Amino acid sequence: MYCNSNTYWDSLFRPLLDAMKEGENSNNYGVLSMKTDIVEEENGYRLFVDLPGLTKENITLSYEDSYLKLEVKTAEEKEKTFVRRERFAGTASRSYYMEGIDEKGIKAHFENGVLEIEVPKLKEEAKAHFVEIN
Repeated sequence: MYCNSNTYWDSLFRPLLDAMKEGENSNNYGVLSMKTDIVEEENGYRLFVDLPGLTKENITLSYEDSYLKLEVKTAEEKEKTFVRRERFAGTASRSYYMEGIDEKGIKAHFENGVLEIEVPKLKEEAKAHFVEIN
């Protein structure tokens, strides 16, 4: 089997090297990926976001300009000398574009490291009704 060695090795090691570089440059050791499932339901959407190791006090959720924004903050432990550090520390955010939703009806629940967000759709506005003129 022949493959371009640069492409082959790049595909294997680039994600690892990028993660290490990001941690080095930003003092943000490790990466918080915020893996998300979004389920469409009849009356809205339900998001499930993995946030392991966090508490609800670390989480901020807002909605503005059609974006649902999730931000997390954790305290950095500067007084410790780490031999290896992979867990997330610092600030991270993720935005989800969602239009046509009822922003005042958004609800969130955090349990066992999973943030569940209910996002209701806007109710369809009454369609214009034309009256026939006799």
